[in-house]
Amino acid sequence: MELKSKKKILIIDSDAIFSKTLDRFLRDKRESQYDVFTLNETDHIIKTIKEMNPDLVVLELAFANISALDLYKRVRSCDPEKKMKILILTKRAELEDIFEGMEADSFIAKTAPFDVNYLLREIDMLALNKKIPVIYLLDNPNGPFTKDIRRKLRKQGYRTLVIEGLGAFMTNIMDVKPTMILMEYDLKDIVTGQYMIKKIKEIVLQLNKTIWNSEMRLPIIVFTITDANYKAESLTAGADFYIGKLTGTAPLLEKVSEVQETMDERLKELRMRKIMQVEGSEPKDKPSIDGFKVLGL
Repeated sequence: MELKSKKKILIIDSDAIFSKTLDRFLRDKRESQYDVFTLNETDHIIKTIKEMNPDLVVLELAFANISALDLYKRVRSCDPEKKMKILILTKRAELEDIFEGMEADSFIAKTAPFDVNYLLREIDMLALNKKIPVIYLLDNPNGPFTKDIRRKLRKQGYRTLVIEGLGAFMTNIMDVKPTMILMEYDLKDIVTGQYMIKKIKEIVLQLNKTIWNSEMRLPIIVFTITDANYKAESLTAGADFYIGKLTGTAPLLEKVSEVQETMDERLKELRMRKIMQVEGSEPKDKPSIDGFKVLGL
């Protein structure tokens, strides 16, 4: 039996104690999967990366002799085809927007208390090329809850694409299929929230039939940041859930988790149905497996 080669991880961190601690942690938890190397200075970054050809670089930005941006550019320049993943680790949480815009693969704020298990999950996702589910967030990038929603969804294991309007949705949907869609009803666009929901449902239905070949529904969860109640308009247009006015992110994130559990169960049942069809043992009376009806819709 051929053994799979280990993934190579390079930790670049000015804090030798932290990098050694992370090195030991990864060796303890993932000895059979990773070869781990550390670098605590910036003089030989390019030489080290080119010689080592790592699958993942865990990059701490707090070096005194080089700016965070220049350090990232130096590391990225070693891999113009972007086959190497970069996980940014820093105490400067305000840098998140900058590096997401520069296509950093992941960003973790190294704040106390530090969640090392979250870091391990991110490393596993990137180094092992695990598929990260995507959520579309149709919202203003500078909205009062946008950053917090995106950050907390990342901790739940999702990648979030912030979509500013229907045009941007139509552009992205052809390249990236989301797991679900979160939509701020009052999103400033040339069309109304009700029209946008209807159009999104039409596009998704067409893609399910023609390209995705999927029986899975793509749920739409609508919220607002104003006192206006758009529940009737949202559900009539085809939204699956209406949260109402957000005063915090908790209700929205709880609904995401609830919907994900239902989708996971539905996917299991769909897979079981296909197995039974292949074996010729599918029951004549098929039970309803529409998970959203279970949730009351």
